[in-house]
Amino acid sequence: MLSNTPSLTILTAEQKFNGENLLSWTTNMTQLLGLKGLSGYVNGRIPLPPQLGTGAPILAPTPIYSTDPSIDEWHFRDQLARGHITLNCSDVAALGVKTTETAKEAWDSLQMEWGRSTDMRRSYAQESLNKALYAEGTSIQDHIKLLRTCKAAVNNLSTSTMSHCETQRMGKVYIKRGNPKKAIIKVVM
Repeated sequence: MLSNTPSLTILTAEQKFNGENLLSWTTNMTQLLGLKGLSGYVNGRIPLPPQLGTGAPILAPTPIYSTDPSIDEWHFRDQLARGHITLNCSDVAALGVKTTETAKEAWDSLQMEWGRSTDMRRSYAQESLNKALYAEGTSIQDHIKLLRTCKAAVNNLSTSTMSHCETQRMGKVYIKRGNPKKAIIKVVM
């Protein structure tokens, strides 16, 4: 028998937002909240319904994915969405997450604060990638390994790994077969 009460999903420690993984965390959370029918509380598409006056008819319960919840359902679902956001952050206080407002305000506080630094890091990574060249005489396998490490760093926007990739280019690596000394490496972002 299935319960009608939605559950709270907690990500692994590695998946929780930590200040360096906004892009992957946002993707995970968007999917998670969408699957639970809660994305409308985060993006503002399900607004707080108006307070009904006394003597108003009691509304029938709506499913979790309803875009027209009662005021009580809205408060419960908004708190559930906010709980998913705040409990899937490694340190809400240090990250500056609004924990006492709506789910949308909690979400927006993270995106506004950390989205700017993510954009800056992505811009820096792109610039570094554009300057990268394969050094003749070095091992092509080592170069490809470094490219893959750098690509993973950009995917996670990890500054600690990015320091190893400052002068390398990452992306999908294609190697034209032939003379290894004259190998053509094409990197596609």
